[in-house]
Amino acid sequence: MKIQLLIAALVLAGCASVPQIDPASLPNTPAAFKEGDGRWTRAAPAEAQPRGEWWKAFNDPVLDDLVARAERGNTELQVAAARLSQAQAALKAANAERWPQLGLGGGAFRERGLPDLPAGAPPVTLTTLGANASYEADLFGRLASAAKAAKLDAQSREGLVQSTRLAVQATVAQT
Repeated sequence: MKIQLLIAALVLAGCASVPQIDPASLPNTPAAFKEGDGRWTRAAPAEAQPRGEWWKAFNDPVLDDLVARAERGNTELQVAAARLSQAQAALKAANAERWPQLGLGGGAFRERGLPDLPAGAPPVTLTTLGANASYEADLFGRLASAAKAAKLDAQSREGLVQSTRLAVQATVAQT
């Protein structure tokens, strides 16, 4: 019985339709909330921008020194900076995969008693040299997507560094 009620409710919900909304009946957006010539624009992300030296407004040299020492010695900030460097290296690697790859290799070793040599022959040095070239055509966008993901990761890590720096500064100022 319960399952039949559930099925009936799902069928009724599937048949429901949303009424059309008349754009003219919506209230106008105040000009204070619009940029430019009254049209909406996309705001640029600002997480990765430096927040400035806001604590200098207190005009306290002791606080200035404490904030500087905290920024130099804070492990969370050092970890965030290291992760940013790691993400930037991953971005460089992802972009490098989009270019032709060249490789060189070589080796040498000495061997005594090769099967083709007579007994008591002196040791033989064998050397090898090799080169290769490759290129992956990005037909399905895998390389471009990997580079874009690495770029976004680096941007987010940069924002994390700035946010961590701000948190350290705020903690020092509050303490």
